[in-house]
Amino acid sequence: MRKIILLLIVLGLLLQAGMASATIDFNPLEKSYRPGDYVNLGGIFTNNYTEGKAVRIEQVLLHEGLDSMPGVSDESVKPGRIALIGGLGFTVQGTTDSGIYTYMVTVYEEEVPIESARMSFEIIGGQKQFENIRVRVCSSQECRTFKSVFAMEAPAYIRVFDSEGATLTGYVEDDFGFRKDFNFKAGTAEFKLDKTGHFRVIVLAGREGYETYEMETGFYVIEGNYVLTEFFPMVKWIYQILFIIIVLSVLVTVILSLLKGKKNRDRLKEWLKLRRWRKKEDRGLY
Repeated sequence: MRKIILLLIVLGLLLQAGMASATIDFNPLEKSYRPGDYVNLGGIFTNNYTEGKAVRIEQVLLHEGLDSMPGVSDESVKPGRIALIGGLGFTVQGTTDSGIYTYMVTVYEEEVPIESARMSFEIIGGQKQFENIRVRVCSSQECRTFKSVFAMEAPAYIRVFDSEGATLTGYVEDDFGFRKDFNFKAGTAEFKLDKTGHFRVIVLAGREGYETYEMETGFYVIEGNYVLTEFFPMVKWIYQILFIIIVLSVLVTVILSLLKGKKNRDRLKEWLKLRRWRKKEDRGLY
């Protein structure tokens, strides 16, 4: 009999210990998601303790190559009550990285974790984005200097930097919509134009697993000697420097004239003063 009573007491204590805990239940999640799907991250924290809990609920979404998405909330949960967990749900975009994502929730009481849970899901069909790709118009294949003005029939080079192995296509378009395609070799394309005007350069970069990226730049074609047009961007600066020199010269001239005029006025005053003194002397006043 004593053994039965002791066993019942032990079972009661175990049941009480099992109830004195907390649980985290996640929202239902699919195993995989595609662009356009909504990932409903979140869940419920249940306080199964016999006393109320002042807790901090921390969420984090982890993925390789992705900065973690954190979420923090402070909750006061009475015994047997719940606190909602949410705020990190998102819609999968076409540029969202594919791969495995891990969603983790940890509940703290006075900086001590009292419950933690995690689950994973997969995103399929997402595309990456080109990070640092850019296009420039240059005067040489090496593209040591950028250029915006060319002479007719002078060679122009389109150079794409940091293409990350992308396939490149492009064309030149004038203000009337006429297009001329060009082909890339090792990230560089060469072409010549036989008419003047303003031209747009459109370059498309594509790669499997990446979103197609469009870049645009432009340049002018003018009549004239190529050597002169090579230094055309410097002409504006030369004119500006000459203008500044002229303005400074005028200011210096005006200032000197004012100073010279002041000296002449001072000399006139001295001459008039001396003349009055001589007249008085002739009259015998001195």
